[in-house]
Amino acid sequence: MCSMQSYLFFGPPGSGKGTQKGMLADALGGEESDSVAVIETGQLLRDFMEEKDTLIKKCLADIMESGGLVPSAFPISTWINALTDKAGHYEHIIVDGAGRKLVEAKIIVEFLQFFPDSTIHVVYLDVHDDEVLERLLKRGRVDDKEDVIKNRLKVYKDAETGTVASINFLRGSNEVTFHPVDGVGAIEVVHRRVCDTLGV
Repeated sequence: MCSMQSYLFFGPPGSGKGTQKGMLADALGGEESDSVAVIETGQLLRDFMEEKDTLIKKCLADIMESGGLVPSAFPISTWINALTDKAGHYEHIIVDGAGRKLVEAKIIVEFLQFFPDSTIHVVYLDVHDDEVLERLLKRGRVDDKEDVIKNRLKVYKDAETGTVASINFLRGSNEVTFHPVDGVGAIEVVHRRVCDTLGV
């Protein structure tokens, strides 16, 4: 089995994780290549919701539409299944939206460490609140309302239960390489920063 490079993207809502994840995939050879796999937790959850009964779908939709974080069992099971499928077959695995809670971050690091010759990169896109609010209001998605965005930021920043707890854990972990990146600026400029810090 070849060595495996994993890239976990973190940052506040609206920081450009999805965009930068896709651009990194292209820089590494593209999703159509045999060397790059991309795992999108949000899309996996949406697919999961479509397959399940109406009660689970409604409960998950209510949480996601309010800007909250779904119970860890759902994202963990979806990306563990995806990673089990892909790990060992691709040189580069890019994961977006995993580890939003501390327990999830610990599990994904432990899981990726299981594979020999695995290197885990954490790309943290640093974007301030005013920029996040402006970006998401312009994006105009159905759940991009000001009150929902502010709640998502509040959930994200909770030092005990939010994504910030995961980021603090990963920043201090010896098991990953933590890459802080200034996420403010033109998309291509941020992409160049991501590639530079990763040595791509």
